[in-house]
Amino acid sequence: MLPCVNMVEQVLRVRFRENFGMSLPQFDVMAQLARSSEPQTMSELSRQLVVTSGNITGLVDRLVKSGYVVRKPSETDRRVQYVQLEPKGREELENMANAHERWLTELFEGLRDEELQEFNALLERTKRLLRQAPETRA
Repeated sequence: MLPCVNMVEQVLRVRFRENFGMSLPQFDVMAQLARSSEPQTMSELSRQLVVTSGNITGLVDRLVKSGYVVRKPSETDRRVQYVQLEPKGREELENMANAHERWLTELFEGLRDEELQEFNALLERTKRLLRQAPETRA
């Protein structure tokens, strides 16, 4: 399974870089922010995306520089910074998500419809099973 995941990620990394000038982890940060109704702390992002605090800082720095996200200090704890998706970021994320879906469709177009349905069902079942592992509960 891992070789397949790695190959799909490699294709996506190249396409995100070529088409949007962005890394796959930057896309992941933006997608995580979009999934949340509230701004996220840097430590929440780090935990949810399973990356180090140093990595999340670099990713957010680049997204701030591009105008896709904004950092806001906590009003109660000056050590805490919240990250929020900007309107420009939401618009770009929508473009990237559409491209992401199109690219995945292209990668798997050699499968018949029934094979795709079975594949998706197996992925959903696998996801449910993995969520039961203590390490994935947070």
